[in-house]
Amino acid sequence: MAAATVFDSTLFGNTFGTEEIRECFSERSYVSKLIEAECALARAEEDEGVIPQGTASVIQKHSHVSKIDWPLLAQKAEIVGYPILGLVEQMASWVPHQEAGYIHWGATTQDIMDLASQLQIKEGLVIVERLLNETVTILESMTSKYRDTSMAGRTHLQHALPITFGYKCGVWLAGLRRHAERLQQIKDRCLLVQFGGAAGTLASLGTSDSGIRVRKRLAVILGLRDPVITWHVARDTIAEVVNFLALVGGSLGKIALDLIMMSSNELNEVAEPFVPHRGASSTMPQKRNPISSEIILAQSKILRAQAGLVLDAMVSDFERASGPWHLEWAALPVAFISAVGSLHQANFALSGLQVNQDAMKANLESTRGLIVAEAVMMKLAVYVGRQEAHEIVYGACVSALDKNTSLLEALEKVSEVTQHLSSEELSLLCDPSQYLGCCQLMVDELLSSSDGVKTNGKANATFFVNGKNWANIQDYRSTIIRMVKEGHQVASHTYGHPNLVHLDEANVKLEMTKLEDEFIKILGKFPIYMRPPYLSHNTQTLKVLGELGYKVIDADIDTLDWRHNAPHAVGQSLELFSGRLWNGGSIVLMHDIHRSTVENLVPLVIKRLAQSGKRAVTIGECLGDPKENWYRESRSEVKYLVKDHSKTNKDWHVYKIWKANKLTWSE
Repeated sequence: MAAATVFDSTLFGNTFGTEEIRECFSERSYVSKLIEAECALARAEEDEGVIPQGTASVIQKHSHVSKIDWPLLAQKAEIVGYPILGLVEQMASWVPHQEAGYIHWGATTQDIMDLASQLQIKEGLVIVERLLNETVTILESMTSKYRDTSMAGRTHLQHALPITFGYKCGVWLAGLRRHAERLQQIKDRCLLVQFGGAAGTLASLGTSDSGIRVRKRLAVILGLRDPVITWHVARDTIAEVVNFLALVGGSLGKIALDLIMMSSNELNEVAEPFVPHRGASSTMPQKRNPISSEIILAQSKILRAQAGLVLDAMVSDFERASGPWHLEWAALPVAFISAVGSLHQANFALSGLQVNQDAMKANLESTRGLIVAEAVMMKLAVYVGRQEAHEIVYGACVSALDKNTSLLEALEKVSEVTQHLSSEELSLLCDPSQYLGCCQLMVDELLSSSDGVKTNGKANATFFVNGKNWANIQDYRSTIIRMVKEGHQVASHTYGHPNLVHLDEANVKLEMTKLEDEFIKILGKFPIYMRPPYLSHNTQTLKVLGELGYKVIDADIDTLDWRHNAPHAVGQSLELFSGRLWNGGSIVLMHDIHRSTVENLVPLVIKRLAQSGKRAVTIGECLGDPKENWYRESRSEVKYLVKDHSKTNKDWHVYKIWKANKLTWSE
């Protein structure tokens, strides 16, 4: 079948979505999940004694999407109006006769189709969550980086008051953090198992509780929540998922609209990342259109349209709907593809956004002080009252515009102003950089809070941080503040990640003191724990580090995760970890340079440790060292500590995660 929409188009597919999300909602994936649902139902019924033992494994063994006769399935679906009857017939033809009779036992078409949709939603939300977290991380960095970058705040498209670009990014960030919180709630509330039979009563499995037991078991098998009662015509959870995606699209659309307007030639405050010919015109060589933002803006409108469809689908008649359900079939794939496409475009645009701070400053000053008229009014109001002060300053603004002068010049000619405010006071009041209100304070509070970004509660870590290696430490100010706030330990990994053995004493000290200065800018203090890059040290480096007061941490297991980013290699790293984990404890290194470590290896290691009766603690906690001893506010000479891990006790278990960081495991 030829592509007919931008979502499955060869030309536009990767503009409006990604291959990953299209595969999740592809026809093949959907039918595969229909088969998965049928097999899981048989397994649940066998586990609960509803069908004979051994039946489910036979059905599972013979059922695979690769066996589907697609033309036949399509023909049958067109005749019936639904794909399940044709699917069950094909599955029955694959499975030996005795077991085939138990396929689809007690179920109805909507049960299986809803289950497949829930599995798609579950998979799709994983993709959305990953991309949303990336957007949040990017915006946290931007909010911190541009905390003090003044610019014009605009209302009704006109200059209003000075703000900072960090404040603007923070407003964007706060909304997306709330979406991250909503997503966690949705995963807990909206991923429901469906099994009710023809009218939702489970009558096909008898009047005992066997049907309910099967439903509960089916929920466990598929990793879904048991809803207690059938939801064939209670479609609020589907509507909530799509409306959540529309909310994300709305927030991204607001960001995109800001970027489009800020990138206009007249403002020239930002530009999307430069890629040769991206945003080019076929006739105007000078053009560099904000393509990602334009796509996001269009996608946000598409998402709002899908939200309307699923809200309409909620209005169902009696116990099984006579039509509205079909709206979900159209809305769900479009909503997920649009949301993921929008997040993908946003992450591209924001991660490489070119910020013209000079243009921001010039635009801020372009009205020659009018943008801080409120500052003058509020100061003058102390003497003459707010209403009169408003009229006086309003008159000065009109005069400044009429005579093309600065606000300061206009104010200095108004006696009602000069009799209360000196020239020095007026000059200060007319400086936009002095009227930022609580912009920076709000940014700091935002960055120091997790505000909807949840940790999984499974592990505490010691994070060994560089000053400038993979990234600049100041770009991750909010992340480091968050680490400390959430009970993790931050430690030093040198400023530039050199091999300390190759440096003389002066440069070893320089590596450490430069990083101390960076930590002080962020935390007001710096760590006393450190790990040498490459685990490389000698007598000289230990002497210098000891003189600086550092506790030096070594390691005894390297998962070698830094060498690879292939799925099969995660298993190799896990086996390296498991094979060398001993009862006395281990210090294990992992790195975040590959996504596979953070998203795949880390959870597996945590699970393996939990199975071994171990728990995660920071290095300081493992040593019994109080938190107040983890950091210093000034430099001093203290004895250094190097732990001989070949003789360590059972309390030493360390594990490395994220930005060159380490987590400690304790039994």
